[in-house]
Amino acid sequence: MNQQNQNTQNMNQSPGYSPPQEYPMQTVPADFDQAVLKQVIGRDGCYFKQITQQTGVKYIWHRRDTNQVEIWGPQNCIPMAISSIQYRLYLVIMKMVQNNQVVSQNSINWMHQYHNWYQSMYQAQYMNLRSYPAQYMNPNFNSSNEGQMQPNYGNYNSQGR
Repeated sequence: MNQQNQNTQNMNQSPGYSPPQEYPMQTVPADFDQAVLKQVIGRDGCYFKQITQQTGVKYIWHRRDTNQVEIWGPQNCIPMAISSIQYRLYLVIMKMVQNNQVVSQNSINWMHQYHNWYQSMYQAQYMNLRSYPAQYMNPNFNSSNEGQMQPNYGNYNSQGR
């Protein structure tokens, strides 16, 4: 085995790296500052573990050697995990900027692009809902219990963070 293949194999075998090979994998670019990634991942991977549990994927891992996040799991669960990771990235970068912490221009540009994309999606969704009755625009409305209000639990990514 040549030196490059041996180095690649050793990087793939970093402590804790054991993806479930029986599931499909998708990667997400992670070209962000180390300080940003540390907060996105969390101590001992707590935020990646939380996203894994909440979205139904089986494994999330940041590959430093490729600068990518690998997401392994059922194909129908992967998009929600990607969305959750992107939302967490947005919150972390925004918080760092607000606190005048050092953040690269690339990270700030990504944050602005994500914000613009999110706003356009929100506006498109709002325009599609304008023709529905008002009861369907209320996030607390539960059609199975007409007339009763149900609690709105909001986005799990924004609870207390």
